[in-house]
Amino acid sequence: MQQLPSRFQYEEAISHHPLRSVSPSSSNRTLTARPSHSFHRSMSSSVKEGKPVAPKSLSSKINDYWILEIASCFGSIGCLVGIVVFLNEYNGKPLPEWSYGITVNSILSWLVQILTALILEPIAASLSQTKCNNLGSPGCKLSDINMYDFASRGVLGCVSLIWQSRLRTLACLGAFITILSTGAGPFVQQMATVQNKLVPNSGPTTVAFSKGYVEYLGLGLKSELPAADILAATYSSVFGGSGIAENNLTRIRINPDCPTGECEFPPFRSLAACSTCTDISDMISTNCIKYWCATDTTHCSHSLPNGLALNATLRDQKAGPTGKHCLVYWCVNTYKAGMRNNNPWEELVDTYDNLERSMYGAQNYSLEVPSKGILPSSKYWISAFNLRWWVALKLNVTSTSACYGGVSPVKQIYGNEFADPMIRYGMSDFCERLAYGIATGARLYNNSHIRGTSKIMETQIRVRWAWIILPASLTVFSVVFLCVTIVQTRKGEHDVWKSSPTPLVCANLDQRAHTFICTNEYPMEIEDSASQVMVQFHKASFVTVNFLNCSGLL
Repeated sequence: MQQLPSRFQYEEAISHHPLRSVSPSSSNRTLTARPSHSFHRSMSSSVKEGKPVAPKSLSSKINDYWILEIASCFGSIGCLVGIVVFLNEYNGKPLPEWSYGITVNSILSWLVQILTALILEPIAASLSQTKCNNLGSPGCKLSDINMYDFASRGVLGCVSLIWQSRLRTLACLGAFITILSTGAGPFVQQMATVQNKLVPNSGPTTVAFSKGYVEYLGLGLKSELPAADILAATYSSVFGGSGIAENNLTRIRINPDCPTGECEFPPFRSLAACSTCTDISDMISTNCIKYWCATDTTHCSHSLPNGLALNATLRDQKAGPTGKHCLVYWCVNTYKAGMRNNNPWEELVDTYDNLERSMYGAQNYSLEVPSKGILPSSKYWISAFNLRWWVALKLNVTSTSACYGGVSPVKQIYGNEFADPMIRYGMSDFCERLAYGIATGARLYNNSHIRGTSKIMETQIRVRWAWIILPASLTVFSVVFLCVTIVQTRKGEHDVWKSSPTPLVCANLDQRAHTFICTNEYPMEIEDSASQVMVQFHKASFVTVNFLNCSGLL
């Protein structure tokens, strides 16, 4: 009879080997070792002595040295670095406008999908290899094969692995990484947010200020009125009915030229008019006599030490005369100005004046302001003959001796339009309004401007770096899990099968265990029986087939 090739001799020996009873012994329920295993070892020894071991192929080296898994780890690290670099590049910058509607979030979505895939690839391989490593150790249940395979396929299997193993195996680390990887996408998406922020704009922004006030007479003719800007601003300020709000008069403003609605100007100086009033009521002297225009009427004369006298009829006997000494004079104000939300604002920072120097009778006048802070010294020229003359006429009041129905009214020599504001607001507030109008008119008349900084609302990307913790942790722990799995595989001298089904397909289960499991009719009963069988891989030297040898029944 022709002799069979050596690779079929073992199969023939297996087929003729007698089977033992499936029922375990009543003493320890341990299955007797099968002689086929020793036969296989003797055959392997002959193969080792007769034929040298072939060198590893390229695919074997890639598999045994975990090249793809290590490359995936480096890829995940690179992808994580790419996310950080990408977000850092656009952090604090406006939203980019790319073609085809591509947005920052879509780029992040692609990157995190790649990151998750690269993390899960070595995790799945390590979980499968952990299955092979555990099967090569004593005390492993046959049903653990399904548990590890289920865990390498998704989140639900990982939850089952954690529950069944009670956190007593290293594979639980890989299971946790797989579960938490589902949150990598939302965490990365939360890193990039948008915010509206004011940023500098290069557009022109100016506000008016006055370097001086010099009246233009034109053609050598003297005008009796001041400049039109002065008149318009003064009348608007004096007759403006807005009243007083929070101790600041709400009057006309010089609005900045700010197209964006958000701007700010550095401190600047401008020629202005200031006012001050002192109460001198205690200096008034009163002399009363019977009035000849009407019977039973007392005529009182009120005068000041400088000779200013005022005769008037008082209907209220309890009302007494009051006196105010008021000045409206040139000064230099320092302002801060700007615009917020299209609302202009201006703040008076400082005031410089020189009341020790007489302005009366001077045709030309100058104010020299010393340097202060960031503001250098400056000089302001004033030539305001018409303005001084016009204000003097408007404020010149006296009494008359004419009787109008028993009442002697207060009349003005030149016009009477300022009489009502004087009485309505009082001299202090009236002079303040007058000074404000002159200062505003001087700024409009001079037509000088100072440049400021404008801002525009811009939608920017703001990165919240704290959300990188989960993706970074998953990347680090995936590398750690892979390294520990590689070390355990090398230390236990296990073959690197990973997720390959080949060792399970080619394995030979003990006949008694096979019969014990397959006597069940339904799959779940078979799974339950498999959980009662303890198995272990027994590696045959220099043969590429692993065998399962049943070491006992639970």
